Amino acid sequence: MDKQVFFVVSGKYAYLPGLVMDSHNERKTATELTSPAQYVLLYHLQAKSLEGRSAKELAEVIPYKYVTLTLAMQVLQDLGLCTLISDGNQERRLHFELKGKALWEKALPFLKSPLKKSFYCDSVKNEATYPQGGINALAHYSMLVPEATKTLVAVERTDAVKEDNYERINSWDGAFRIEIWKYPPINIEQGFADRLSLALTLMNSE
Repeated sequence: MDKQVFFVVSGKYAYLPGLVMDSHNERKTATELTSPAQYVLLYHLQAKSLEGRSAKELAEVIPYKYVTLTLAMQVLQDLGLCTLISDGNQERRLHFELKGKALWEKALPFLKSPLKKSFYCDSVKNEATYPQGGINALAHYSMLVPEATKTLVAVERTDAVKEDNYERINSWDGAFRIEIWKYPPINIEQGFADRLSLALTLMNSE
């Protein structure tokens, strides 16, 4: 306090000198899924149950920060996909009343394709580090024949998006199709995009 350093003691008090807050501002109720909220939901459906987890515990298994996960949990509750239950220790924990296909079907109107944009190129640095997506990933999960053009997934705002990773970038043809996703594929099966995110990218494809 002598040094005028802002600090918060969780669940007890905050020292924020000079900071004026309007306690009458109400948070708007979410009407759509954010990318972190969608990631949490799809992780719960495919990888491991997140029932009873707090934001702090989610941060141990999901690649988002605590504050982002706190907001993601609130978005899921706003959309009726879960409820947040206080455990009496200033922690709110996820509770999903629906499971499996029933939860997927309820969430479907809010789910969006993680695909932001795509382009083609002739070669890729460190190809093996990219998960496969598109038709080739679908071929991996089914009896479909893969395409000659390999689709690789890169995540926006990461080093994988840098243009110098790709040779002869264009918008129509190449040995590789690069998809830029809003969130990373859930790493369930090494080397391939997770099934539900993949389905969302291909849902409107003939």
